[in-house]
Amino acid sequence: MKFTTFVTSKEDILACAAAPNLEEVLIEPTQLSREGRLSLEEAESLAKEAAQHGLKPTLVWDILMTETEFATRSKLVAGMNLELFTAIRTQDPGAAVWVRENAPGTPLQLVVENSNHNMPALLRWVAELRPQRLVLSTQLPEDKLIACCQQLDTECEVLGAGKILLFYSKRHLLQANFGNDEDANDSHWIYADSSSEESASRPFPTIENEHGTFMYLNKDHFILDSLARLDAAGMHTIRIDLRDPQVDGHAAQGIDTVCAMTVSNDPGLDTVWTRPTSAPFFKRNKTDKQFARMKPQTRLLRDAKCVAEVVSVERGELLGLFTLREFDTDGASYKFVAHDGSELPAELESFSDITGNPLTRCSAHQVVRCSWIKGVKAGAILVRDEPV
Repeated sequence: MKFTTFVTSKEDILACAAAPNLEEVLIEPTQLSREGRLSLEEAESLAKEAAQHGLKPTLVWDILMTETEFATRSKLVAGMNLELFTAIRTQDPGAAVWVRENAPGTPLQLVVENSNHNMPALLRWVAELRPQRLVLSTQLPEDKLIACCQQLDTECEVLGAGKILLFYSKRHLLQANFGNDEDANDSHWIYADSSSEESASRPFPTIENEHGTFMYLNKDHFILDSLARLDAAGMHTIRIDLRDPQVDGHAAQGIDTVCAMTVSNDPGLDTVWTRPTSAPFFKRNKTDKQFARMKPQTRLLRDAKCVAEVVSVERGELLGLFTLREFDTDGASYKFVAHDGSELPAELESFSDITGNPLTRCSAHQVVRCSWIKGVKAGAILVRDEPV
């Protein structure tokens, strides 16, 4: 298993050259990469520096582009000395196709971590683009990552430690709030902590640059202490992302220490990572666990006995019902069935229309009122035990 990381300076190159099992570095030009800070000239110079120290430089072209942007950025790439780079890493399918057609001798690394999470899609990308490597999603649990290593005829890479992207928009969502605030804005970069009423205690780091707005989880992804099974399955590369969006300097400080401790299974590895960490999907992706609970149980009860649905609740006064079919209002017992299938028997002695006139028979598709029943919420259905 090998490591890769981002570099922005000669000091980063030296640290990477001293790191065990690290043979490749990722170089991000500002105009091509979503978090890049290098000019095209600086990127080429850094690639030369990396090669001199026995490292393989990879050009990162991972921005998503409109047609107009693609036409401009592809010309920039065409004007670069691509022979300096051992591979090109893309996320936009259009960029991947461009690499295949215009630089067929340059290996392609395809980033699919934010888009494709199932095997048929991954197999199709491999068949169509023949990439050297697929950069897989952190949302794939360990067992599925192992399956990818075993079933995909290409190198596989996954994030071992670093930021987790929660949200991305090409729109500039922070600019209106910060304007030209020098404390927040540094060379067209804006930094903020985003929160809401639901997450007031968990502000999410957010940045904005020329490529759009990026919001990250408040904890870093970290599985460097749990790589044994992935290594045995043939995971080719583990990416270690030491970049701090608010630090315009070195991007790989301490990479030699982190790699050495990972290789030696040092029990103190987690203490080296200074930011809070988590691995929410690695052992098991539970995002579908709530699907069963989200399915309304009431949908199974819409038979002849289901006569109305609660559409409004005026606490302590009345319930508003929308009738689903015609029914008599007397000589029957009733019960309300909630969204989760729980039942609440009710004695309903009178119904009236919206003006308050008593009803002995309700028509279908009519709004009617009945007495308020404690515990009944909007969305519950009214079931009449006697035949309609």
